[in-house]
Amino acid sequence: MQYAHEHKPLQFKEYQGPPPVLPAYCARLGDQARDYLESRDLDPLLAGHNGWYPSDMDVPRIVIPCMNTAGICYWQARRMDDSQDLRYDSPTYPRGDSIVVVYPEERRPSPRLFIFEGPMDALAAAAFGHAGVALMGNNPDPEAIDNIVRCFSRTHAPFVIVPDNDDLAAGTQLLGNFATRGVVTKVALLTGGKDLCDLSIPSRDKFLQRALKVK
Repeated sequence: MQYAHEHKPLQFKEYQGPPPVLPAYCARLGDQARDYLESRDLDPLLAGHNGWYPSDMDVPRIVIPCMNTAGICYWQARRMDDSQDLRYDSPTYPRGDSIVVVYPEERRPSPRLFIFEGPMDALAAAAFGHAGVALMGNNPDPEAIDNIVRCFSRTHAPFVIVPDNDDLAAGTQLLGNFATRGVVTKVALLTGGKDLCDLSIPSRDKFLQRALKVK
């Protein structure tokens, strides 16, 4: 899903306002962040190793730092309750080529990169030793695609795209986007859930193993 406030046509170099800063860390929300992640069968320690942390913003959120070539502190922040109202927040600053990258704890991932819409799915994949990238929406800027190619095409191609089941067309579009950049990609379709986090832990493992064999 792409929130309207997150997708901005401006690029870093065109923006005239102040750059964003990371939201403040809130220690008292540590237990809530752990409980939230564990409730979704996600590893809080692995999240911490990748720089995720709790913050008391408009509501309690988990801040997820992003990577970009401009070195800007761009981030997404996931609401820690069941409300559907603005589940993800992010700076008003242009996103540019920002992506979320989640590595396994041992930093020795499999030689494939899994590409998802949301960061929680990337975290779920990393628990099984796979590097994951989240595009933070189903309509990423071309610069974000370029950034993935720049960072991972020599070490992790072919990429494995895992689209959310409510927008399978996004997977096909991504396939074409990478193909025009000379990178081979594969699409692996989920069964039994909207996204990887909807699956049980054993089902996630089975899916990821099967996805590595997709031709």
